[in-house]
Amino acid sequence: MTTILAIKFRVQLQTYFKPHFSRLAFPAIAGTIILFWSILGNNYQSIGIDINETYLDSRAEINMLGLGVYTLLEFSDKNNASEPENYSHSIVNTIQQYKVHNTENTLRPTVILILAESLFDADSIPNITFNKELLSNLSPYKVANLLSPIYGGRTASAEFEVLTGLSSLFIPGDVVPYTAYFNKYGDIAGSLAREFRNNGYYTYAVHANIETYYNRNIAYFNMGFNDFISIEDMELNKNDYLADGLVSDAAFVDQILNILKANEVPVFIFGASLESHSPYLYKYESTDILAHSDIYSENILNEVSSYAQSVYNFDQQMGRLIAHFEQLDKPVLIYIFGDHKPPLKVNELNGCLDNDWQKYQVPLYAYSNYCDVSVEQEWLSMNQIAPEILRKSGVLYNAYFDYIYSLRNNYPVIHKNVIDNWECEELQLYNAIQWDLLFGWDYLLR
Repeated sequence: MTTILAIKFRVQLQTYFKPHFSRLAFPAIAGTIILFWSILGNNYQSIGIDINETYLDSRAEINMLGLGVYTLLEFSDKNNASEPENYSHSIVNTIQQYKVHNTENTLRPTVILILAESLFDADSIPNITFNKELLSNLSPYKVANLLSPIYGGRTASAEFEVLTGLSSLFIPGDVVPYTAYFNKYGDIAGSLAREFRNNGYYTYAVHANIETYYNRNIAYFNMGFNDFISIEDMELNKNDYLADGLVSDAAFVDQILNILKANEVPVFIFGASLESHSPYLYKYESTDILAHSDIYSENILNEVSSYAQSVYNFDQQMGRLIAHFEQLDKPVLIYIFGDHKPPLKVNELNGCLDNDWQKYQVPLYAYSNYCDVSVEQEWLSMNQIAPEILRKSGVLYNAYFDYIYSLRNNYPVIHKNVIDNWECEELQLYNAIQWDLLFGWDYLLR
């Protein structure tokens, strides 16, 4: 009987159970299918995401895992961050005990902090020599070795440590804080920029790439920068670009000098260079710097020569910047650091990657025309740069930077590959500071 009725009223049944879609829903459904198909595969360009511009340093992982899996892992790592047991408002009183009651420096120096893309001492590469000295201007100003939290890419992770004084030790997995934590305007973050701004400085960030690269437009705003000069804001001509399309370090330094000429008030400038970014083989039409070796292939040496040319060019521009202040009476502090070693093939062949102290080693340079900028420790991690600059500049600043500075007595290098256990009281307090500033109630900033 049921079968007979189903046959008899089949038209009415088909009409009743047939899904009813609005024609307006079809574009949304089609768009959703295309989006998920692209995300689950590797066709991220088809949905308007340019990996070469936005997440350049993660593109290898994205190609291997697919954008969907990569994103899932990235946000899973973020969610694994957990509140420290010792976190409470009492952290404020604890940190105040470490405050150094400095007298404000009436000189109010210009302060410049330069992130040198992929900079390390290429002269130290075994079994390779160069026809010119690469770092003739900067070498006299080297004050320490730094252990970067990264190798070959993820610049923003090194930048995070330097500008905030916080550490990647407490960041789960390979999460990049700028993209995972600084993801909406108004999430106030402690930083060098905020401290200088609180002291009446005008604070600038300068980077010759698109402003959304690594979410910097939001991260810099939240950290207290008054102004972010990205490539969209720069007046450039064809001579300012390299053969690979990146902006030269000469044009980058032009931007810094323009800021200095336009300001009478004291300024803090954070600048991130770009010329030395990988890949290297097609960066220049020709190079003046030549690498020589009896054991490496021509292709290896061509890559090293091109990289060495970028180091030489950066050094020349830093010499130009220093010379600018040597002609002035104006006090200045200049700090320059490499963010990570470059992903050169020769580093894989010569054993550099087998030793963490070699793999993550980059230099720190410091120059001043009015005070001593030497550093006592031979090795530091990047979280120590912010308290170092604040103390040398003589500005008033938050007490938690003094606590971070005090860590160098027992933990001058804080790094995931160096510290196996951070359950000690000193590092637990450091973790609580970081939690407060990134996820907590901002007790330390109130």
